[in-house]
Amino acid sequence: MAEHKIMAMLTAEKWTRTTLANYTISNFHELDDVLSSYEPEELTEVKDACKEYLAKNKNSVIAMYIAGTISIEQNPLDDTIILQLAEMFQESKKWNIVEFLCEKILKASGENRYALRALATCYEATNREDEKFSVWERLVKVDYDEIEIVEKIARHHEAKNDLEAACFYYKRAINRYINAENFPAVKELWTKFLTIMGDDFGYLLGLTERVRSHFDTLDRTIFLLKDLNEKVSGDVDKRIIVLKRILELEPLAHWARTLLVDAYKTKYTEHGRLAACMETSGILQNYRDVHTAIEDFEKNISFDTGTFVFHKTWNIGRIRSIDNDRVIIDFSHKRNHEMSISMAFSSLLVLPKTHLWVLKSVIPTEKLAARFKTDIVWSLNTLLSSHAGQASFKEMKEELVPSILTAAEWSKWMPLARKELMNNPLFGISATDSDTFTLRNTPISFEEKQYNIFKSERNFYDKVRLVREFIESKGEVESDSFMEMISYFNDILANTDETDDKKMSSFLLLDELRNGRYHLSFIRPSKDYTFEELYLGADNIVSLFKEIKDSELNKSFITQVMRNVEDWPQVLVSLFPYYLTTFILDKMKINNHKELVYKILRDSVDAYKEFPEQFLYLARTYAPAQWELAGISHEKLLIAELQLLDYTYLCIENKKDVTENRKYNKQLHGLLFEDGTLMDFIKKHDADTARRVYSLLQDINSMEMMGKKIEFKHVIGETFSDYAWGDADSRADTANLIPTGLLCTQASLDAKRAELDKIMNIDIPEVAKEIGEARELGDLRENSEYKYGKEKQTLLNAQIKKLLEEIDRAQVIQPGAVDTSKTGFGTRISLHDNIEDKDVVYTLMGPWESEPSKNILSFQAPLGTQLMNKTVGQNFSFEINDKKYDFTVLKIERHEF
Repeated sequence: MAEHKIMAMLTAEKWTRTTLANYTISNFHELDDVLSSYEPEELTEVKDACKEYLAKNKNSVIAMYIAGTISIEQNPLDDTIILQLAEMFQESKKWNIVEFLCEKILKASGENRYALRALATCYEATNREDEKFSVWERLVKVDYDEIEIVEKIARHHEAKNDLEAACFYYKRAINRYINAENFPAVKELWTKFLTIMGDDFGYLLGLTERVRSHFDTLDRTIFLLKDLNEKVSGDVDKRIIVLKRILELEPLAHWARTLLVDAYKTKYTEHGRLAACMETSGILQNYRDVHTAIEDFEKNISFDTGTFVFHKTWNIGRIRSIDNDRVIIDFSHKRNHEMSISMAFSSLLVLPKTHLWVLKSVIPTEKLAARFKTDIVWSLNTLLSSHAGQASFKEMKEELVPSILTAAEWSKWMPLARKELMNNPLFGISATDSDTFTLRNTPISFEEKQYNIFKSERNFYDKVRLVREFIESKGEVESDSFMEMISYFNDILANTDETDDKKMSSFLLLDELRNGRYHLSFIRPSKDYTFEELYLGADNIVSLFKEIKDSELNKSFITQVMRNVEDWPQVLVSLFPYYLTTFILDKMKINNHKELVYKILRDSVDAYKEFPEQFLYLARTYAPAQWELAGISHEKLLIAELQLLDYTYLCIENKKDVTENRKYNKQLHGLLFEDGTLMDFIKKHDADTARRVYSLLQDINSMEMMGKKIEFKHVIGETFSDYAWGDADSRADTANLIPTGLLCTQASLDAKRAELDKIMNIDIPEVAKEIGEARELGDLRENSEYKYGKEKQTLLNAQIKKLLEEIDRAQVIQPGAVDTSKTGFGTRISLHDNIEDKDVVYTLMGPWESEPSKNILSFQAPLGTQLMNKTVGQNFSFEINDKKYDFTVLKIERHEF
């Protein structure tokens, strides 16, 4: 039995608890060497023996180490035993062994919080401060209930004057204090932020919003905003933002209203109508609704001498003068136009000097276009601010093309703009439409931008992908944005009655985030389901699994099945055709279910037509020797591949699932021919085997296979000199007397591929550019350049289609495969012309190599067809276009190519 070696060690006295103080790391290395001598399938037996021993000898170090090591190797989450062993050595202050065991756990199971905490304790006990803080930083990434250590890390970095790192951890600490609703701690760190954070106004303002959403009363948020107002006292625009926010929360805060009025007076001190705007808006009177007063004031103050305005009839104008009764505007086609002040307010749209419509009216187009092409950030600021702070690419294009940029210039500008919009924090994404971008007053955090993308995404599995990308891009998982993303899946889990793919996937994702590689322990499912409950609630497990469109979730599903379903091996067999990876097969092998793996291999050969993708995957994955273990000989495997190849040709000919069958056909050609697999097999076996394989090859009814048939017949003839070609072979030769496929040389095929590449990547883009330039010249009906370009484009597209079809049918014939026993492709034929009484030499090649002026003929041409399949000494005559020919074959040689 596998466990005998271990049991012998367990009985030795040196492995008892009494010698714990004398234990060394080398003892554990000895145990690792013993474990390495076992086969994977024996380890479960060893682990069970050790656990049984531990039931009576709970402090056996060897049993704990071996059972714990095997457990974490088989299941990284099963770390209980080896953690207990680390605790035993921690109590004995054997710090080097504690470190060894913790590192072993971390290597096997990732960032395990218990192992990290023990490792940090070890470093603290041995005065390794830098290493302790390094481990603490790892710990707080996976232990989201820990706050005290986070703050200690922040203060550690602050003491070292690393303010960037200190701010990072202070932010993480304050997030955790907010989640814990510990306002005194929040207030203390807020004071710290105001001291060390510099000008991160956007973050500080956002932090007040988090406090607002987590605490019941407004007083705490207003308290923080008052502090923020003091911090930004030197920036009037930021003061206005803060004071307006306070008034949104508390409209009757008259002190804030007074401060806001003072800020407006400072900002508009040079404005000619400041006093009048304040008077008419009522912002000075506390009895007037503050929000209405602010809106009226900001609208009125925007009207001033020199201000640009827009009127739906008269377009862009500029205010010449304004007083309390009237406004005089100069429009481009209506100068000195007078309007009442009330009419102006209702009919005119005030435009800042930076508005795109203004820029179009005052800056030459060429100069404006140059600025747009060279300054992407300015361009986007201009576009978005000119569209009330948000615009889609469609709206941007309508604004720019053709008034500023040509269509070709837009095509170059758009990718650069998209990159800037996705990466620049001053640009956001609409929460309802991922194609609409917004201009921010304060920088948007990565977290908020990702959440907006998440909200606008319609596809469930793309949402799953975005959650993972958020974490892997080091997004702040403790942010409200991330928790909102998680709540989406929690809602599905809680509110979906039947177990469908989305409900199951939500469970698997939340479990993956909490217990898998991400270790986000703070994530709690909204409803306490078990996998077994969801599994039993599904109507059809295979159908459910097929609908899960995420490979990581597929893998998680399989792992859960193995843990929770009694007949899991049979379930995995049923799922394998829909999840073609070795993950399932490897799991079954490790758990002593090799026979089921072999059954999958055997069944795939029997069902190659029903499940061609599965069969081909296994054929590519496993070597012939592994198929032999399953009872499938190499010959049987090749025969199944040839039969499937024949079937794909039949399906393609009958227009059945053409795309899929072309894919399978290409894979089969790779398996059978590209590496010489079939050819090598024939050479290594006897004539009877060659006959069986060749007969299948002959039965494949496809022009594309003609070259292969010729090549294989030649090799068989050379390998088996006494090979007797049967009637079937003769009939096949007669039926295929004149090849109908596109036979060619490798050089000709390479030349055609190069020609296709040039047309697609050089000629077509050049023509498209010419057409685009011609389109800009005006009326297409009278545009000869445009018409010529379109005709040229049509011709090139026809050439592409023809080349693609020919290349797809091409079969390369190697010089060594040319049969000189009779005339055919690749032969040089010496003939005597019995009519002209002279000798003549012709070479038979394919249509791509044909050069009639040099007597190199295509075997598909009329004369070439008549010269095919002749032998030395044969006399033959024929007539082409009323001309008679009479030849005798003198010699047949292999043409050098």
